[in-house]
Amino acid sequence: SGKSSVIDSLLWSMFNNISKNVRKNVDIINQNKEDASTQVDIQIDEKLYTISRKAEKYTRKLYGEETTEAKTDVEFSVLDLTTEETESLNGLDRKETDANIRRVFGLVEDFLLTSMTSQHGSMQFINEGSTKRKEILGKFLDLQQFDKKHKLAKNESAALKKSIKSMEDKDFGEEILFADKERVLTEKELDEKKEEKKKIQSKLEQLQEELSDLKVQAATGPKTSLIDIKQVEKDIEHKEGQLQQIKDKEEERKKSINENQKVLSQLVRTLEQYDWEELQKDKEKLEELNKESIRIDAQIKAHRKDIENKKQKLTILDTVPCGDQFPKCRFLIDANEQKQELPKVEEKLSIEEQSKLQAEEKIEELGESVFTLNEWEKLNKNKSSIQEEISQDELKLQKMLNLVPVIAADLSNLEKDRKEYYENEEWMKKLSNLEGEKQELLNLINEASGVLSAIEEDIQNLSTKKGVLVQKVETLEEQKQELQKMRDEYSAYELYLKAMHNNGIVYGIIKKRLPILNQEMSKILSNIVNFDVFFEDDGKKLDIFIKHPKYDPRPLELGSGAEKSIASIAIRLALIKTSSLPVGDLFIMDEPATALDEENMEGFSRILEMVKNSFKTVIIISHLDALKDVVDEQISIEKIDGFANVKF
Repeated sequence: SGKSSVIDSLLWSMFNNISKNVRKNVDIINQNKEDASTQVDIQIDEKLYTISRKAEKYTRKLYGEETTEAKTDVEFSVLDLTTEETESLNGLDRKETDANIRRVFGLVEDFLLTSMTSQHGSMQFINEGSTKRKEILGKFLDLQQFDKKHKLAKNESAALKKSIKSMEDKDFGEEILFADKERVLTEKELDEKKEEKKKIQSKLEQLQEELSDLKVQAATGPKTSLIDIKQVEKDIEHKEGQLQQIKDKEEERKKSINENQKVLSQLVRTLEQYDWEELQKDKEKLEELNKESIRIDAQIKAHRKDIENKKQKLTILDTVPCGDQFPKCRFLIDANEQKQELPKVEEKLSIEEQSKLQAEEKIEELGESVFTLNEWEKLNKNKSSIQEEISQDELKLQKMLNLVPVIAADLSNLEKDRKEYYENEEWMKKLSNLEGEKQELLNLINEASGVLSAIEEDIQNLSTKKGVLVQKVETLEEQKQELQKMRDEYSAYELYLKAMHNNGIVYGIIKKRLPILNQEMSKILSNIVNFDVFFEDDGKKLDIFIKHPKYDPRPLELGSGAEKSIASIAIRLALIKTSSLPVGDLFIMDEPATALDEENMEGFSRILEMVKNSFKTVIIISHLDALKDVVDEQISIEKIDGFANVKF
C-alpha cells in the first residue's frame, strides 16, 4: 500500500522483488484480491522487451496446518521493431526465466543503486561504513571483477591453507632422519640374517651328506631290515599268552554250553507234558466268564435298586386311608403299577443271582488250568533264555577259535624274526647303531630346517620393512617439497588477495577517481547550496565531509536531514556521471524532500532541474505541494470503490 506501490509494481514485474524488505509473493497481492498481474514494456534501441508476471493465492495444507501461499508465473519475450518478429525468452521454469531477465536488466540491487532513491534508502550511502562505501563505488566504477577475483582466490586459498595447516604439524626433517636411521638399522639386521642363513644352509648340507653316508653303510650289509629283538621276544610272549588264554576260555565255554543243553533238554521234556492249545482255550473261556460275571453284577445291582425304588413307592398305599376308592388318583395308579411289577423284577434278580453262582463255579474250575498255563509260559520263557545263552556262548567260542590261526601266524612270523636276528646278530647290532645315528642326524636336520625357515621368514619381513621405510622416506621428501610448494603458492595467493581486496587495486582506482567525483559534486552544489561535500581518504578509510564557508570540514553524518538529503542526491548524480556502467534514462525518487524545510526547498528544486537534465524520464513520488511546480506532469492516485487507481 502507499504511493511507492506504483514503483514496486514495476520492480516486482521486472525482478520478482520490491524496494521493501518483503520476500513472499503472497504479501505482494492486494489483501482484497485473490491474484495480481503486471506487464511492463521496456525499449532498448530497436528491441522492445515485454515482461508479464502473475501471482495467484492458494491454500497450502502441511502437517494439518493451513497457510495461504501464492503461485507465480512469468513470461519474457522480445519484439524486434525492425522485423516485427517476436522471440520468447522463457526458460524451462520460472527460475530460469528470471535468470534470463537478470542477464538483460541486471539485479534489483543495481536498479536501486543507479536508477532509484527509495523512501528509506536515499541516504543509505552516507550511513554506510567505509568498506561498504568502497564496495558501492567499485560497482559504479565497474570494478566488480576485482571483487569476484578476490572471492575466487579466497575460496581457493582457503582449501590450500587448510592443507598447509594439516601438514605443518609434521617435522619432516626429524621424521625423515628417524625413518632413514631405522632403514639403515634394518639393512644391517637384514645382512646379518642373510649371513646366518648361509651358515645354516652349509651346516644343513653337511648333515645331509653324513646321512647319505649312513644310508650307504646300511646298504652294504645283508639284505635285511633292522629287527628289535627285545620287542620281538616281548611280542612272542604276548602271542603265546593269548593262545593259552583262548584255550582256557574254550574249555569254560564248552562246559557252560553242555550244562545249559542238559537244562534245556529237561525243560523241553517238561513242556511236552502239557496241552498248550487246551490251556489257551481254557484261558479264553475264563476271560469270557469274567466279562459275563461283571455284566451279571451290573444287572443284579440294577435290579436291586429297582426293587428298592418300587418298595419305596408301595409305602404310599399304607399311608392312604381311602384304599382303592379313588382309582384315577395319579399317585395310587403309579403305586399299583409298581406293586404289580415288583414280583417280575424280583424273579429277574433271582435268575441273575443263579447265573452268578454258575459263573463263579466255572471260573473256579478253569482257575487251575490258567495257573497251569502261567507255569507253562514261565517255563517256555526260561527255555528261550537258555537257548539264547547257548547261542551266545557258541558264537563267542567260534570267534575265539577264529583268532587262533591269526595269532599262530603272527607267532610264526615273530619266531622267524627271532631266528633271523640270531643268525645275523653282529650285523643287527651294527645296523641298530647306524639307525640311532641316522635318527640323530634326522633330528638335527629337522632342527636346522626349522631354524632356516624362521630365518627366511625374518629376511622376508625385514625386506618388506626396508621397502616400507624407503617408500616412507621418499613420501616424506615429496610431502616436504609439496608443503614448500603450497607455501609458495599460498604466499602468491596472499599477495593476489591484497591486490584484489577493496583496499588494494580497487581502492587505488577509487582514490584516483575521488578528485573527479569531488569536482562533479562541487559543480552540482555550487549554484544550489552554500556548502560543499567531498570524499577524503587517509590511506585506509573513505570518509565524506561537508564544509561550510568559514568553517572546518566535518563528517557528513553529522549534517542536518536537509543537508544529507541534498548531498545524497548530489553524490548519486556525481557517481552516475563518472560511472563506467551503462545507465538507464529513467530515474525514480521516492519521497526525496521529506526531510527538507522551506529554506532548503528552493535549492532542492534547482537540484531537481539538474536531475531532469541528466535523465530522459524522472519520476518523483511525493505528497508535498511545493514540488508540483517543478514537475512537467502529475499522476494522481485516487481511491475508487475502496481501491487505489492511477490515471494518466
